[in-house]
Amino acid sequence: MNVRTVLAYEELPFNEAQWKRLKQAAQPDRLVIASATDDHGIAGVLQEAEIAIITGDLDQRFIDAPMLRWVHCDLAGLTGSARPDVFSRGLIVTGSAGRSGPALAEHAIMFILMLCSDYPTFYEAQKQKQWIKH
Repeated sequence: MNVRTVLAYEELPFNEAQWKRLKQAAQPDRLVIASATDDHGIAGVLQEAEIAIITGDLDQRFIDAPMLRWVHCDLAGLTGSARPDVFSRGLIVTGSAGRSGPALAEHAIMFILMLCSDYPTFYEAQKQKQWIKH
């Protein structure tokens, strides 16, 4: 059986349960978790990694990685990674578009409710430790 190497940046915004699921999903392959700032360590892993899960856009190290086939960038927009040199290299590049959709929707609803309830008036009263009727 051919064991692949998967690189994942430790800065990914995963909780303990999500890291556990990633480790399980990577089996029986080898998952290497490295810091995005560990240039030397990443350079070494990229010599054999077929998959990389990173927190930013691709740089030349990923394009030059001899075994790399798929890179997942934990970004909504891939403008910095969707370049001709990446595609001519044959790399598959995916991103996290839509991941923040529910949180952004909640944020928008909060602002709508704040505007409908005259929030600035209530906030000013709160700072003065006053309760007001509306």
